Amino acid sequence: MNRVTDAADAAVLGLWHRSDQVSRRHSWRSIVGGPLLLLLGILLVTAAFLVPEPWWLVLPLLGLPALYILVAGMLRTYAELFRLRIGPLIMHRFDEGFVAERPRGPLRAVAFTELKDARLIDHHGADGAMVLLLMVHWDGTAWACLAPAPAEALVEMGRAAEARRENLPLYEVEEILRRTPPWTGRRMPW
Repeated sequence: MNRVTDAADAAVLGLWHRSDQVSRRHSWRSIVGGPLLLLLGILLVTAAFLVPEPWWLVLPLLGLPALYILVAGMLRTYAELFRLRIGPLIMHRFDEGFVAERPRGPLRAVAFTELKDARLIDHHGADGAMVLLLMVHWDGTAWACLAPAPAEALVEMGRAAEARRENLPLYEVEEILRRTPPWTGRRMPW
């Protein structure tokens, strides 16, 4: 908590109000998906080498899909390990702004005056009722924080940032999320 209060003091954010974890928890499907793809890719590569000739037919039919599945499994496994390593997104709310923190990663202090626009978007997704807080900074940086409803922490932060509240259909929210990845302190889509 020392680095959070130091960042808040440096940005002159005032008194602390609350801290909340706003990122979604990892499901077993997201954690197991990468290793399963890796295993399937290894099985297909092994099968490609064990099948008798003709090699010109076997390699395109088994080898290329196996390589694709292996690469997808490696990327997905790396992404999940990265998410598990840096920890959940925690928002610390202060009088004049907030500090976004990853426990074993970056943090950023933001005054509400640095926000150009803020929107609280209610929608119903595959995981049930959700709340999305979209914050756009004057420099063009945009953050999207998604949490299951009622998401009191996001709603309170949105009110403090004078966000307008709206209801959008799922396809519009998915488009917003596609364009605006959740903040990790890096340019990564997770």
